[in-house]
Amino acid sequence: MSSVEKRFYAVASGTLGTMRLTGQMFSMGIAMLILSLHIGHTQIHAGILPRVFLRSMKVAFVFFAILCCRGGLCLIGERQSSIGTQGERWSDANRGLLLPRYCFRLLSDILF
Repeated sequence: MSSVEKRFYAVASGTLGTMRLTGQMFSMGIAMLILSLHIGHTQIHAGILPRVFLRSMKVAFVFFAILCCRGGLCLIGERQSSIGTQGERWSDANRGLLLPRYCFRLLSDILF
């Protein structure tokens, strides 16, 4: 929202809310697909449900963890590609310091 002019706050807020809700819908759809693929056409009863449910949730957590890591790496790559616009040099002396600094900025932007 900080990159939007004040006169476009309503549109930006609506777009942001729509994208968040769309992401939640896709996440629930993927979780339901994984659950249905693991349960299949078997009859659900107390003996089979904990084993199948836990197995499908482990698969879902691994899938979403990989998806989150990929998104984070893309964001870090995007921030590093904008280094030249900020006047910083990508030299051998500076190369080891840029990635931790941008990771810290990324985490601080997300958490705070």
